[in-house]
Parts: sequence; structure tokens; C-alpha cells
Amino acid sequence: MDSVAVQSVRGFHTILLQLCDQEYKGLLKDPMLYEDDIQVHIVNEVNRSPLQAFWKKNVPIFIAERASLKVDEDQMEDSSINESNNLMSIKLEENMGPLPLSVMKARQLVSWYTLAHNPHMAQVINCSVSTAFPLLWVRCDGSDPEGTVWLGAEPVNTGKEITSIVFHIVTCTGPIFDKNSFPSIEKLKIAHKDRHPSSAVITKGYAQYDLFGTTVLENTLMESQSNIMVDFTWNNVDKILEIPPLTSAATLNIKAEPGDVRSPVIQIYKELEFLLVLAQGLKTGETEWPELLEEKSAVTVVQELIEDLKNQLNVSQQQLKSKETEKLKSDAAAVESTIHASFAPERGDLDFAELLWTGMRKTVSSYQDVVDCLALVIQHLKCKDIQPWDYFVSCTISLEEQMLRLQKLHHVLELVVSCSAFLNLNHENLFTLTQSCLRFYKDNPLDEQHVFQLPIRPTTINAFYENEHPIMWRMEIISCHGQRELKTVWQLNTRPPVDHVTFNTADLPVDDTALNHDYEEAIYYNTVISCSQAHFM
Repeated sequence: MDSVAVQSVRGFHTILLQLCDQEYKGLLKDPMLYEDDIQVHIVNEVNRSPLQAFWKKNVPIFIAERASLKVDEDQMEDSSINESNNLMSIKLEENMGPLPLSVMKARQLVSWYTLAHNPHMAQVINCSVSTAFPLLWVRCDGSDPEGTVWLGAEPVNTGKEITSIVFHIVTCTGPIFDKNSFPSIEKLKIAHKDRHPSSAVITKGYAQYDLFGTTVLENTLMESQSNIMVDFTWNNVDKILEIPPLTSAATLNIKAEPGDVRSPVIQIYKELEFLLVLAQGLKTGETEWPELLEEKSAVTVVQELIEDLKNQLNVSQQQLKSKETEKLKSDAAAVESTIHASFAPERGDLDFAELLWTGMRKTVSSYQDVVDCLALVIQHLKCKDIQPWDYFVSCTISLEEQMLRLQKLHHVLELVVSCSAFLNLNHENLFTLTQSCLRFYKDNPLDEQHVFQLPIRPTTINAFYENEHPIMWRMEIISCHGQRELKTVWQLNTRPPVDHVTFNTADLPVDDTALNHDYEEAIYYNTVISCSQAHFM
């Protein structure tokens, strides 16, 4: 190996070591420059990864890309030109997304990364033991005939020794309008076998649907941070774009943005906002009161409310004294109990309030029974023999913390009500989701962008997706090569799966008279991930 190549490998190896050191020490992980026009940085969260459209592994990865262009101030002729060019530079850098490298340069970086792991090349990098770095992904400009947009390299460990490198190639073409132009499954299998000779392959399917979608009000497309996605996985794919079978494994991915105008609990959110204003006023001594919504005074409204409650109580007491009413209620309860016992299975996941209601419903025969039961519960609560969930309704913490926990509770309400109102989920699923959300918020800070997951049976929601287009559909063709699983992934997206390559959309139909939903659904991008393996001999 010539001296220039050795210096390049050593320099690239040094940059990777420094980034790993920053990651280990928890320091600010700014991109590091290599050869003036290449920057490398570490991404360690899957939701921040530019690969999330096709790579869901939650592991640290290196991203190598072309560095943004900088304006050299020394080359400015005068102050006016300097000022205008600086403003132009700032605007360009703000609008400029990630920049790709040429495929040739990307292959060179992958080659240097591979050499840095080769135990037989330790003398090149001045290191007696090769270091297992995170995966390397390099942005590519798609300039080659295959349209390569990413190149990746992944070390393979056998015990403590690095034995080989798996290479990943991601190609992308599109947009495609004619679904009949897609290759058949058999052709995709043949292409896979050409790369990875194997006597047998298996196929796996994956699809994602947007169950919440966007809302159109008065010809205005309303984007929202709230969404409900469902992911399906299944084995043995029969055809391209097939609907996930009812035997698939399905998971809801739920994100609710408090304050969404589509939410059924938007009024409760407004009440929460008002309560937060009051709490802030108690803290600062100043409150900005909202605009009045009624002409009546607050005292008058409260007085009418109390009188109304008292009248309802009198009516209720009169009804309780009526034997005929009691008999009708008793008969109705008996019929309900019979139906419940005959057709509805008994649930075993009841919380305390449900257990209390179930026990009282079957045993109380008078108003006094109810009073006595509730009095007994209150007595034990006072003695702290039993307690509600010590966390969201605690009064022993600061007002600020109380309000924060109330916001958490409201976020849980947004999530659960959205699934109930828009998907008609049954009690069993809603109960599971509620418990999952409460457990999360007992141990984590308020995070309104968090995506909550709920495993679900496809039959529960099949009416919401069977006649819809998926926003992503993928098939994996898998074969074994020694002890290593190799795969080719063929994926369709309604949007470009990469953010650093511009695709030709000049021929797309445009509807100027109304919002055209078929426009987005007609665009499919063909993404292929091919994995091969190089062994260190």
C-alpha cells in the first residue's frame, strides 16, 4: 500500500477514534472535518437517524457526508459585499440540507473503514488491536447507474475478534406511477440469489399505514403532530403490495399532540390551559385573565350550578322511595347480569375502581348500602390502609410538580380518547394502553412527542386499513451464508426515503382546483438494500 493511502487510512481511523471517545465521555458530538470537505458525526438515537425510513436498529452509527460550503471572509472585497455575502451564506446554510458524496468517494471511505478493522493491517493504523467501531453509513449522490444513495459497512464479531465486514448498498429510483412496472417476487428472488447463492430463501413482509391521516377543512390541508400509525409484519409474501394477512403481528404507534383541534378532548385541554395560567399566577402573583365567554357573573353561575345539583338530588331521593322504580331497576339489573354472564367473558385485569363497582353492582339493594360502602372506602383511605396511585393525584408535592403531573395525565387522556374515538378500540386494548402510558410517565418526564406502542390484533382495526394505501410497503428476501443472515430488502414509499437526493418530479400531475390526495399515493420509490460479506483471512 502506498504512503498516501496509508496516511488516508490513519487519518480516517483517528477521526473515528475521537468521535467514539466523545460518545463514551458524553461530550457534545459536533461533526468532525476530514480532508476539509467531509464531515463525520455519530447518531445514537433511532428517531434522529436519517436512515429511519429503512433502518430501525437503535445502535450508534457513523454518518459521513459532504461538509456544507463556507464563505471565505478573507476573499470579500469590501464591507458592503462582506455583509451581503454573509447574509446570503447564512440563508444558504439554513436552507441547505445534508449533502452527499460521490459514489466513488463513498466507496473509498468504506474501504478505509474496512482496512481499519482488518487485524492483518494493524501496522497501517499503528494499532496492535483493531477497534470495533459503530456502523458506518455514507451519503451518496446516486450518480452511478444503480442510483446508490447510501453505502454502509458493519463489523462482524466472533467473540472478541472482528472476522468480517458486512456491506450495505441502498439504491433508490422514482417516482413510479405504473404499479404494473414493478418486478415480480420471483424476479426479486432471482436477483437476490445472483448476489447470494443459496438453495433456499424466505420472505418477510412489512407494511405501515397512517390511520389518523391529515384533515381537510374548507380546502385547507391541516397537518398535525398527532398521528396513529400501524406497523404489520408477516412471513411468506405472495405478491407485491399485498394487504397484510389477519395473522400478521400488528403494533399501533400512537402520538398525540395536546391541543389538536381534531381531539375529542380539546375543551378539556383548554380548561387545562386555564388551570396552568392560574397555577402560574399563584407562583408569580400576577394572572392574565382570559376573555369572558358568558355575560353572567361567576358567582351567579356557581349558585345556579349548586341549585341544579340540589334539585337533581331531590329528584333522585324521590325516585329511590318509589317501590315500583326499585323493582324496575332490579329487573333491569337482573337481565343485564344474565346477558353479561351468557355472552361476555369475565375480565381479570380490573383496577380498584372497577372492582369496587363490580362488587357493589352485584350486592347493593338500597341507597344506604351505597353510602355505607363509600364511607367504608373513605375511612380506609383516611387511615391509609388503601391508597390510589400515590403519583398523579398526590397533594404532598409542590404546586409546580402537581401541574406537571396533571399535564402528564391529560396527555394520557389524549392518547386513550384518540384511540377510542377514531379506532373504536375495546376496553381491553384501552386498558392496556392506559396502564402502559401511566407506567411510562411515572418514571419519565413529560414528552408530548413520545410515540407509545400498543400490540393489537389486525382484526380489531382491519376496517381502517384494508381499503387504504400503505405509506410504506416492504419485502425482505433472506438467505443464510454460513452463520450470517444475508438479505435484500425491496421497499415502496409514498415519499422519498432519503433527504439528500433530489428526484425528478417534473411530470407529476398537479391539480390546481382542489387538494389532490391521489397525487401523493401515486408516487412510489423503489428502495433496495443489498447485504454482502467480506471475510478477513
